[in-house]
Amino acid sequence: MASRLGAQRASPVYATRFTRLTTREQNKLTVIQAQAVIAAAILRQLHAVVTTGRASDPGIATHGAVRHAVMPIAA
Repeated sequence: MASRLGAQRASPVYATRFTRLTTREQNKLTVIQAQAVIAAAILRQLHAVVTTGRASDPGIATHGAVRHAVMPIAA
């Protein structure tokens, strides 16, 4: 199995993207190339969170492909 970054193990979004990048038929990436793509995505996400002050939303990151339930805040 290919070596994975911690974020890829913790996030199904990054794990799925890594798998797709390294197993697709056309323009298949090496493990190192795919890790660079994931690292760049994490940096973009971090920049967006810091500059906007909003929490990360996997639905936005995956263009709506990931559905998640909204958890109510405890009173």
